[in-house]
Amino acid sequence: MLEMTELCNSIERASSGSTEQHELIVKWNQKTTRPYELHEFENYWRAVDQKVFVKEALCPSAKYVADLTYPEARAILEEICTAALPEHLISYYIDFLDRQFPNCRASDLIYWPDCWFDDPSMIRDVNGAFKSEANLTTDQILHYLMTKSDRRLPEAFDDVQLPFPMPTKW
Repeated sequence: MLEMTELCNSIERASSGSTEQHELIVKWNQKTTRPYELHEFENYWRAVDQKVFVKEALCPSAKYVADLTYPEARAILEEICTAALPEHLISYYIDFLDRQFPNCRASDLIYWPDCWFDDPSMIRDVNGAFKSEANLTTDQILHYLMTKSDRRLPEAFDDVQLPFPMPTKW
């Protein structure tokens, strides 16, 4: 953690686009689970602090789990929705959900349902505040993800009511 934090600091201090900066990013990428680009070092602070950025870089890549069950996915989603996990793990598990339900944009459904449904009027009132009836349960979120991805998980409930129509534009 300390080594990667110092490396991050060095990348940020180096002249933008310099050979030194490029070499530092190559060194960084040798220790991470995915390649990072310069713009990520220039912009991460807009979303997370440096400690979270470094921890995210050190997290393993999320993998597709062929035998994932509904209770397992639901437990993960509950941890995300209650913010019970550190930020870097929330990021990891959102990526995990995106791997399980491809092309479903799980983070949009969780955090920005008005964007996911592509109809803010369903989710927000005229003043822009989220409507209380628009709060989706973890079961509803999972059923939207399963429906959109066409992946039904074992042990999924059959009686979950989905309050909004599936988006059609994406």
